[in-house]
This record gives sequence, C-alpha cells and structure tokens, in this order.
Amino acid sequence: MTISILEFDKAIANMYPCKRDTITNNVYRDCKGITDIIPTIKWAIIARFHFNVHSIVPVPCSFGLTCSLTRVVLVVYDLDAEELIYTNYDPNYTFYLAANKLGYVVVAHGHTDSQVTKIKNNQIPWRLRILGKSKEDLPHECTLMRTGKCDHNEEQNYNLNIDVVSEYYVPNNKNLIGRFIIEIAETMLVTLLVKLSNDKVNFLVTLTGEDDEILAEVSGVGQVMLPAVLLLQSLGIKNEDTSTYIFYGSMTLLYHSWPLSPEEQNFIEELQSNEGAKPSLDLTDPDVKIFGAYWCISMFYDEMEEPPAIFPDRGLMDKFYVGLKLSVEEDPERVMRGRVLREEYLKEFVGIMNEPVFDEYILLPSKENSNITEVLLQKYANEDEHLFPCIFDEVTQEKLHQALAEGRERL
Repeated sequence: MTISILEFDKAIANMYPCKRDTITNNVYRDCKGITDIIPTIKWAIIARFHFNVHSIVPVPCSFGLTCSLTRVVLVVYDLDAEELIYTNYDPNYTFYLAANKLGYVVVAHGHTDSQVTKIKNNQIPWRLRILGKSKEDLPHECTLMRTGKCDHNEEQNYNLNIDVVSEYYVPNNKNLIGRFIIEIAETMLVTLLVKLSNDKVNFLVTLTGEDDEILAEVSGVGQVMLPAVLLLQSLGIKNEDTSTYIFYGSMTLLYHSWPLSPEEQNFIEELQSNEGAKPSLDLTDPDVKIFGAYWCISMFYDEMEEPPAIFPDRGLMDKFYVGLKLSVEEDPERVMRGRVLREEYLKEFVGIMNEPVFDEYILLPSKENSNITEVLLQKYANEDEHLFPCIFDEVTQEKLHQALAEGRERL
C-alpha cells in the first residue's frame, strides 16, 4: 500500500526517506503439524524444525509461530557449536545465519496448565512460517553440507512422536535423582524435557555415550530442556544382541536442594513397611495417582520406521528395594524407630523444613551449625547414616559421620 501511495503522488514520495531500490519482497513457506500433549505434565514441545541454508554468507531469516497457546518460547539451537543462539519469542526478530555442517534446530515449547480450555483432544495444531530474502536462501531441511546433496522435501511430515518415562525419587548418598537409557537403531535427533515434581530443586542432567563421553549436559531449577541432541551411532554403545546403540543419562541433585515434604517422606516409609513393594508411576494415564517425589522425562522425535526407545535405568531403585528387604529382615523394628526419629526431628526443626530452600540455607558455615550439630549427634549417634537430614555443608556432615562412628564404638 505504501508503494502504491508513493507512485501515485511524487510530492508524498519526497517526504519519505526510503527509495524504491531499498524495498525487497520476502518469500516464505509454511510447516504445519499436530502435536500430542500429556495433560498431567503441563509442559510440551509444540513444534520442531531442523534446517540449514545454502549460503556461506549470513542471510536474514525469521520465524513466526501460530498455535492455540499464547505462552510460547522459541529456541534456536546451533548443532555445530552446540549452543543456544536465541531464547524468546518475537516474530519480528531477524536471524542472520550461514550454512554449517549439522544445521540448526528451531524448537517451540510452552506450558499448558493455564490454557487447558484452548486444547482439544490433547492435541495442538500449529503452523511455523519461515521467512527469507529469496527462495534460494530460505531455511529448509537441507543435508547439502553433510552428504553433498540437498534432500529437501516439500511434503515432509512434521508431526512429532513423544515417549514419556517417570520414576519415584528416593534420597541416596550419591545425590542421584534417577537414571535413564536411550536406545536407537539409527542416527536421529531427539529433544528431551526433564521435569521434577518439586519446581525449586537444582539439578544437573547428563547424557553420555561410549567411554562415558559427555554428549549433552544442562542444569536448571525444577525443569530443563535439551532442545536438540543428535544421537550418532558412532557415539553410542553398541548392543551386539540387538544391533542397536545405547546412551545413558543421569539426573544429579545439586546443593542438597530437595528436602522431602512430610507426605513424600511418609511415602518412603510406606515402601519400607511394605518390604520394598515397587509402585508404578505412569504419567500418561490421566487418572494416575501420585504419592511421592518423582521425576519425568519426555522425549520428542520425528516419525520413523525404527523409533528410539527410552526407559528408566532401574538399577538405583532396585538397590534401594533390595536394601530395604534385607534391613527389614535383619531388624524388623528399624522402620518404626526411623519413623519416631523423623517425627522428633520435624518437631524440633519444622521452621527449617517449611522455609524455601536457598543457597544460604543449604551451605551454612560449620560454626553456625554447631548448636544444631550437637543436638543431632545426640539423636542420631546410634542410627545409620542415611537418617541424617541433607541440609548441611560437607564439613558438618563429616563431623556427624565421625561422631556416629565414635558412638557405635562406645556402644
């Protein structure tokens, strides 16, 4: 319309600093898809687009997302540099990208908890509009830099598959929240969302391949995302029996930042009283009943003939249950004794347990813990180490363990 006005009246045109030779027409293409969501998780990947450009000189481009959700974040990830280059959502933002070997990934994600009424049949239709300066420089699914040939397909299916695994969290002296395993038959790109039941917990997610080589690592509070992890066959551990490749993942608790609530602690005691009966936790079931602290991983990937598999590494939980069974057999009163000690502890330190967890609470200097330490030495001198509350710095915990050993010798 502006161009038409300028052509109609030259006097008006002289009032504008712009000239006709600076005006260019953008080109665009649309990617469309439908994404399934899990209502119990309330955090979802909406769209994902793996792309590259042909130009070795940075060219301008932008992305516009249309979907039923309003709270959306757009992430652009450089696979070569393995780093985020953008985290926000501004449809007017212009990227300047050049061709690289592995390409780039755009991931749109958002929370669905306050917008459930806008979601029908637990599905989110979406459209990602990709804009560029010319058709040749438009971002597209390109393998030119990897294979020497561009395999762009206008009719590509952009729907994502999702697998969800979840497990209850049991405190342990290794500060491990949980472990998981990913198994693939061919090289593929996956996106991982990791969420904890407590959104104030600091934790680290690590994914390793052959020889324990770290392939991806991210830390955060309550929930984290690995937007693009390229699982190459050459980096995985080969399973000779199934001709597949395995990757191991772990979630590590940081700063002792997960004090269990009384309800969560009661759940662990119920496990003890049941002599290690294993509970199941399926967050894909809309009627699921949750009893304790837990972690959850959602893995998103493109539709393919041989899809990847993700499942919990239950070795940590199995050790916990085996230990429970042995301890109950050797000392049947141990469970009740631990319950009484915990109740006494909560009565005395209920103020600390109810406060938000901050770094200054977690890493108190030893001298400030001295009065609390003396009380704990009296209470826990005859008990096992795992009964210690995990709210003290390493020096104080060492003093507690030393006093525990001395108390046993006196007994």
